Amino acid sequence: MKFITIFLLILLPIAARSQVEVGVRSGVAFSKQKYDNYSYPPHLSNHIVSIEAGAMLNWFFLRSFFLQPELTFIQKGGAYSNSTVKIDHLEAATLLGYERKCEKLSLFVNSGVFMDRILNRIMDRSVGNDNDEYNWGWGLMHGGGAAIPIGKGWIGLAGRYRYSLSGFRKVYETDINGERIPDRDPIIIYKNKGWSINLYYKIDIH
Repeated sequence: MKFITIFLLILLPIAARSQVEVGVRSGVAFSKQKYDNYSYPPHLSNHIVSIEAGAMLNWFFLRSFFLQPELTFIQKGGAYSNSTVKIDHLEAATLLGYERKCEKLSLFVNSGVFMDRILNRIMDRSVGNDNDEYNWGWGLMHGGGAAIPIGKGWIGLAGRYRYSLSGFRKVYETDINGERIPDRDPIIIYKNKGWSINLYYKIDIH
């Protein structure tokens, strides 16, 4: 909850300014990953298909340039020879973009950084260890898309590429002299990269 609260407090001053759009989007994501400091598996996984959904705010300045804070739920992971891993993430991103609008078409590109928080790990349809400690991650994002006017807003299709670095720590309980004591592994770091396709709708609020 603190993660979401801080992000919303950042958005409020921006939303109070002129030339602001808000929007929602949803789509499919394709990703693969590689553990950076874990012995198995050492290679890059195969792609998995998962979901992505989020909300965004576009604050325009210098006419066509915009700052885009957004909050996204996305599943990342990879498929290995003996298991498939899906990891639920909550991302808070800040992107800088450029949009060219005419009467019947809008085209845009954007790029920026994000922080993410692991919410849950799912392995082969079963939930992973509930005692795992999840850590923050970060990454880079680049995208673009096109939209057409629908009613008072715009509906469009957008694509994006992500590269992220995240981590988690496995926690066990060790029985020592009849007392169960938490035992923590080193933080497991993994690299994830992938792309996604989103359908989005946005509307002017100022």
